[in-house]
Amino acid sequence: MRFCPFCGHDNSDDAVECASCGKRLPAARPAPQRTPLPPPVKRDPKPLPPRPLELEKEPAPAPVVAKHEPFPFAAKAPIAEPAKAPITQPGLAPPAPKPAPPSVAERPSTLLGFKAPPTPRRSLFDESPESTDGENSDASDGGATCAPEAELPPAPTARNDAPVEVAVTLTPRPAPKPAPKPETNPNALATTDANTDGNTALAAPDLPPMPPTPSTTNLLNAVQYLWPLWRAQRARRRAQEAIRTELIADQHILDKILRELGKTAREVNVDLPAIADEMARVKACETTVSQAEVDLAELTKKIDAETTRFDAESNERARLLSGLEGELAEREAEGKARASERAQHLAERDRLDMLIREAERRASALDQKAQRADVTPADKGGGPHTAANARAQAELLRKEATSHIGPRDDARDRAAALDGPINVISEQIRDLKEQIGERRRAVADAQQTHAHAMSSLQGDITRVEDARSSAEREISQRFVAAGTLLNLKRTVHPRFQPIYTQIDDLKRNLVAKESDLVRLEAERTTFDRPTVQRGLLVVGGTFAGLVLIVLTLIILLARH
Repeated sequence: MRFCPFCGHDNSDDAVECASCGKRLPAARPAPQRTPLPPPVKRDPKPLPPRPLELEKEPAPAPVVAKHEPFPFAAKAPIAEPAKAPITQPGLAPPAPKPAPPSVAERPSTLLGFKAPPTPRRSLFDESPESTDGENSDASDGGATCAPEAELPPAPTARNDAPVEVAVTLTPRPAPKPAPKPETNPNALATTDANTDGNTALAAPDLPPMPPTPSTTNLLNAVQYLWPLWRAQRARRRAQEAIRTELIADQHILDKILRELGKTAREVNVDLPAIADEMARVKACETTVSQAEVDLAELTKKIDAETTRFDAESNERARLLSGLEGELAEREAEGKARASERAQHLAERDRLDMLIREAERRASALDQKAQRADVTPADKGGGPHTAANARAQAELLRKEATSHIGPRDDARDRAAALDGPINVISEQIRDLKEQIGERRRAVADAQQTHAHAMSSLQGDITRVEDARSSAEREISQRFVAAGTLLNLKRTVHPRFQPIYTQIDDLKRNLVAKESDLVRLEAERTTFDRPTVQRGLLVVGGTFAGLVLIVLTLIILLARH
């Protein structure tokens, strides 16, 4: 089963992508092949010399730093104590060596599936401080050489074994020079190796050391233990978050490199059965993308043609509508002018008619005055002369009224003559308005039809673009899968070798960072819990006591 580091789902051994979250599974790293050791040669026990010789002690070797160390706090090799031979007696087999517990760096990583490199170990019989496989080598540069007549039993790895004397014949050799100890801060984060894309990770701040367990169990030491422990745990938690962020970025870079490897395999047309299925799917997706490009070109041409047609028709409709609106404006202006002229004629007719009626009224009044003067004596304002004057004035008024009848009739005739043209103009205006309304409705219908056609074409373009994007995404995923399979097979090709180198460098960087995460987690969760509990109880009790004292003082002050 292959474990998904993103969702925790168990997948089959041949799965490339997670069946739950769909993300690409990290490449499974083949188990390292170790050369089996030759079987031990059984020898007959020989009597030991009567004079025992104490084993010469070597100086403590210098600590050896792991090769993959991207951070100074990466898992370091523990300093092995000098081997101490157990007590042996003639005729008894030597005791079996105790197995050494695995170090933090030897534990397999669980974040991305890469196995951390083994932590180097040293023993008394290593030929140099650079030995990391833990096996005995020939003492060519220094150390002690056992005599051929005595077999040296395996050295135990436990630290608490008491030193003993062994009766063997040893040839003294000069002790090897210890390797210089690197001056590094084990609690500091240093700059990691350069990433494959040319970027270099930033240096993280120094980590405060984890506080040592108090030697005494008094309460003051327990309280003083809390603050440095909290600072150290917080710093390591932040360092873990920073490393996880870098791991995610490195995972994206690894996907990019694997995608580039798959693309390169497609370009050089590698004939490999392992990636034949992926390449076939890539070709099918490329066909889909090509067809999508053709469809997009055709749809673009249709959109251009529809836009050109609609623009031409819109311009023609706008021209006709503008002509009708101009003609309507002319007819309305002409109708207003005719109506104004008719109103003037009618006003003239009404004025003359009023003058005529006024003259006739005054003439009738003078006739009545003349009739009263005929029957009234002259000394009372009557008489024939008064009657004659009144009749003369009445006659003049009638002549004046008669003179206004002709102009009045002419004004009435001219007003009546304008009724016909005004009616015709009104009918034309009504027809023009109906035509303009029809034209406007036609323009609105054309705009709606054009919008529907454009919406349909845009929908087709969106559908084709979605299909093309989906095919391009699948091509990218297939390239990543093909690059993963090709990286596992490691087909030899001049264009693949630089990419293989980038992948190996990035994987080493990932393994180193995962080792850092494991190491930080181990440090963060390793502390003296009983001391922490006592310190928290003391702090909580002190705070509660202070609160109680403050409340007591408040109550006492309130009573006084």
